[in-house]
Order: sequence, then structure tokens, then C-alpha cells
Amino acid sequence: MHMNCFKYIFSYLSTICLSFLILFSCTKQEYDNNLYHEYFGLSEGSYVDYNVMEVNHDVNAAISHDTSIYQLRTLISDTIIDNIGRTCRRFVRYRKDSIGAEWAVSDIWTAIIDSRRGELVEENLRLIKMGFPVHMETKWKENSFNINASDFAPEFSYTRIHSPLEFNGIYYDSTAHIEKKGNLSYVDYNIHKEIYAKNIGLISKYYKDLKINIGDTLNITSGKELIYECIGYGVQ
Repeated sequence: MHMNCFKYIFSYLSTICLSFLILFSCTKQEYDNNLYHEYFGLSEGSYVDYNVMEVNHDVNAAISHDTSIYQLRTLISDTIIDNIGRTCRRFVRYRKDSIGAEWAVSDIWTAIIDSRRGELVEENLRLIKMGFPVHMETKWKENSFNINASDFAPEFSYTRIHSPLEFNGIYYDSTAHIEKKGNLSYVDYNIHKEIYAKNIGLISKYYKDLKINIGDTLNITSGKELIYECIGYGVQ
């Protein structure tokens, strides 16, 4: 009787262990297969329009707080081969300073999704804009490919994922929110937030890298602010 009981318990525990192994295996496979690359928005011909405010601060300059307000369009164009042999997309930026003006090309960058990274090359500087999978545990450093970047630079992480959002009068089914908190002190104020929408790309950017006096974020001595707000998107 004792032996039969032992066999029953052993069989029961084996079944439980096997069930956990199968469940873990399925969960891991699902996690690995769903990287959610579509948040980076690299479909050819797709574009996003933004209202942009850019402020350059320097109390020693002729204009201490030089503010520019303009509209920006980013267009995903044709494919090219980058300097390490990868197929990437031209990331064309257009700008106009008033609503009635014509779009004019301001920059041609490149963008690529390389498995676990969404990369954007700005003026020959390769930045990791998104880490994959889009998961609350995913972390990355934007300047990992910059040889001058500090090993102690703050990491980006997701603060909210796969969430519906109404922003600036536009409804998005699924968004991913990214944040990097840098130095926040009596003399530094550094914060960077971005929001990406599935199948669209970047819809919001809030960037401040400032030198301040005595912890007062309105008493700025130098630095930069950059704010993007999506006002429309589509395919051309």
C-alpha cells in the first residue's frame, strides 16, 4: 500500500513538472516571436507630420532662449545598403516654417530594424531608438554605438505598452511609451520621453537637456528643449 501511494505521488509530481515545462516553453516561444517591430513604423511611403518647438538656451548668446516653431514631416523612403552591408531605409525629413509653405528637405537619415534594435542614424551618429521586444523588462542605451558615450549613461525603458491613447486629437489603438531619466539635480535637468504608435512610428517626443540654477527649471543657463507632437500621418 505504501509503495502504491509513493508511485501515485511520484506520478502526480512528474505530471505537474511536465506541465510547467510545457507552459514555460510555450510562453518563452511566444515572447521571443512577438518582438513588436511594427511600433518602429518602417513601411515604405509612410509619413508622420509634427508640430515642433525647439528651444536653444545660452545666457551668453545674443538671444538667450532662441525658440523655433515649425512643422516637420518624416518619410520612410526606398532601401539602401549601409556601411556594414545591411539593407536599411532612407529616413527623409522635411521642414516648413509656416502652414502655407512648401515642404523642403532638411535631412536624409537612415533607419533599420536589426532584430532587437530599432536604429536611426542621425548625422552619422547611430542611435538605438527602440529596444525589442516591446516589453516592460526591455532596457537599452541609446548611445551604445557612440565611442564617446559614458558607460554610466542612463538606460531607456518602457513605462507603458500596448495601450490605447488619444493624443492631440488623434486616437491610436496601441502605443508604447519610452522614458529615460538622466541627471535631475540643482544644476542639471535631463529627461527624455517618446511615444510610438503601432504601424505608425514616433508620435510624441519630449526632450530637455538643461543646465539650471538652484534646482529652478525656469532659471536656465544653457541647454536644449525639443518637443514633437504628431498632427497627422499616412502613406504617399
